[in-house]
Amino acid sequence: MGRIGDISLGNNAKMASMTRTMGQINSLGKLMGGDLNQLINQGWNPLNEITKKTGESMAEVRKRMSQGKVAYKEVEQALISTTSKGGQFYNGMAEGSKTLSGMISTLKDNFSMLAGELTKPIFD
Repeated sequence: MGRIGDISLGNNAKMASMTRTMGQINSLGKLMGGDLNQLINQGWNPLNEITKKTGESMAEVRKRMSQGKVAYKEVEQALISTTSKGGQFYNGMAEGSKTLSGMISTLKDNFSMLAGELTKPIFD
């Protein structure tokens, strides 16, 4: 979950969508075109990492994918690689929290927690 959070830069909607897509890939055991498109729409193309690791061209990896030969394990390894030190999304949640939308989201969360604490005696 932390790695998906890093790729989504802490955006809850992107994180939920990516989690669902990774679950679909896991249940199928392989990457399909529709799932790839969903990941790309959320800001991450796992094929970029796969091409780096395998040395294949993008066309070769896409051909393998169309044949059902890009296994979930490869996508999972791409996720680990891109979120590890030196990867494109390393510490993505921390970096995302520094953006204006990240700071606003944190402020909203903090306000909600404060409101919950202030109203707790009323509901107890």
